[in-house]
Amino acid sequence: MSGSDDDGWVFDSLVNFLHGAIWKLPVMGFIEEKSVVFDPDSYNNMTDDKEEEFRKIHEEYKALVDYMLTSFMEDLQVTPEQVEESCRLREQNNKSQPESHITKV
Repeated sequence: MSGSDDDGWVFDSLVNFLHGAIWKLPVMGFIEEKSVVFDPDSYNNMTDDKEEEFRKIHEEYKALVDYMLTSFMEDLQVTPEQVEESCRLREQNNKSQPESHITKV
């Protein structure tokens, strides 16, 4: 597919995916499960072990997001380049539009 208005469905599908339960449940579950280690005291008393634990959790989160986005793209049969282009075009279109006094919720 070319980077045209025909690709608008790719962006719309991505937004719907990111607002849907298929995305939110695993991500929120991960955050809830892993957030316990991020107590305020851990930042004041940072140790190498704690820093390594933070890095490990971040890598796990990146792997989860990568897996979910890859699965999303496979299901829609689109490439990462198509998703990136659809986001770029939407941003470009938004910049060329005059600002509205109505804010989307």
